[in-house]
Amino acid sequence: MTDKGCGGFLAGIVLGGLAGAAIGLLFSPNSGKQNREQLLEVAPELSELIEVVKGQLTARFEAGMEAFNQASSETRARMKQELDASQGQAPPPV
Repeated sequence: MTDKGCGGFLAGIVLGGLAGAAIGLLFSPNSGKQNREQLLEVAPELSELIEVVKGQLTARFEAGMEAFNQASSETRARMKQELDASQGQAPPPV
């Protein structure tokens, strides 16, 4: 798996887990009160999982933005050099 698809994979796992939990509640033989009690028991674990996934996605997003900004700056510099060269001007030193 490439790094490019990892964020989508994690999001798919989270969304799949939420969908599975919702379907499980709808078809549960337990009463609503029992379901609420069980949800209150697992809520801290879900909260921790959400924070971990949020941190991972934030770190990947920030790394991607940094790489994008660096690549776009380099591309702009190269394009300016090419434009200057095509117009007969000497490119500025980098």
